[in-house]
Amino acid sequence: MKMKKQDWFVVGGALLVVLLLVVFAKGMGLLAVTPTTGTVVGAATVYAGQPYTAAISMNSPVAPDADYSDGSVARVYGGVSVVDSSNNYLFKSPVQELSSTAYSYNLQYTPAATGKIFVVGILSSSSSTFNYATGTWSSWTPLAQVSSAQKSVDVITPGAPAEPTFDFWAGVSSFISGIVCSIKQLFGMAC
Repeated sequence: MKMKKQDWFVVGGALLVVLLLVVFAKGMGLLAVTPTTGTVVGAATVYAGQPYTAAISMNSPVAPDADYSDGSVARVYGGVSVVDSSNNYLFKSPVQELSSTAYSYNLQYTPAATGKIFVVGILSSSSSTFNYATGTWSSWTPLAQVSSAQKSVDVITPGAPAEPTFDFWAGVSSFISGIVCSIKQLFGMAC
């Protein structure tokens, strides 16, 4: 069965209505954003008292929008923390407001005690819309997580240094070579 021209207009109109509803719902904060996952590149084990470095990178599915002329704004914030197994913060990076969707942070942290620590990166967004009827901005929406990255790191005690090795025969050989060299030098010969 072949569709008539007016049927195509109905289908196209329905798709346009759905698209407008989705855009409206996103603008009003009614559609939740599915958080994305970033990466933490760093060692899985570190010695207590030794510096730990990691590179954290995440991308926000929500673009920061500072242009308020269209009646809406969105802000995206990023931060990195290190927590222990009891959810105590051991380190917090300064919170950074993003001007693009990409976020990266180079962590340098020295754990003091042994155990397990967790490196956690979070991107959160908030938005506000202008109410043209009242001439006011709505309050900011609660911060919503839009991306995260995490890594578990084992902090271990540095082991004792390896036992020094001693090669008896290498020592004897060196001693005999020294004696032979001394005798050769007595007779004017080179070692």
